Amino acid sequence: MEVDFFKAEHAALLDLRRQLLDVLDGAADPDLARSLLGMMNRILLSHLVKEDEHLYPHLKRNPLAAPVAEQFERELGGLALAWRTLMTGWPVERIATDWQGLNVAARPLFDLLEERARREEEELYPLLSARQQDAA
Repeated sequence: MEVDFFKAEHAALLDLRRQLLDVLDGAADPDLARSLLGMMNRILLSHLVKEDEHLYPHLKRNPLAAPVAEQFERELGGLALAWRTLMTGWPVERIATDWQGLNVAARPLFDLLEERARREEEELYPLLSARQQDAA
């Protein structure tokens, strides 16, 4: 498992987050908003699956990393469900009729995504790198 791969996905997600915030701050453009959400959806759900099925189990096998990995799962594990709820609840038609509602619904998730990426890179990924160095 390469830390750089996870960091690259974070960079892509955070770039899309920035683009979406720019769109939400401007004139209503439901098609562009939904397109960017779709791009973010593909990357985010794939990223979360890789973390949940590979990264976290890998770290849990290390006695030093396990408590941190378990804490992250508890604190940040609701992102996938909240994201799926946003994606299913906001088709382009609803975005077009409730632009402000999308703002209210999406911004907390965007903040959670940013926080999760920051914390993973500061706290979790160094443990993964250390584990990989120990195994080498």
